[in-house]
Amino acid sequence: MLTCAHVIADQHGRPDPSAEVAVELAAARDARPVSARVAEDGWKPQQADLCADVALLKLDVPQPPEYATSLPRL
Repeated sequence: MLTCAHVIADQHGRPDPSAEVAVELAAARDARPVSARVAEDGWKPQQADLCADVALLKLDVPQPPEYATSLPRL
């Protein structure tokens, strides 16, 4: 799962790539929250020039393919 790095934070709100997070798949109405962590080499915090701010998460429990979404091409 791809998200913004700044939303992965510790209990005090500080950025923390080792934090476990609960992921809610909002578009999949019957999906339950699932735990996830940042994948190896999946943390690119926001830079001074406002670039990056990306975190690739590995879900603890794989989800059905019908819960997937696509990324629009810009």
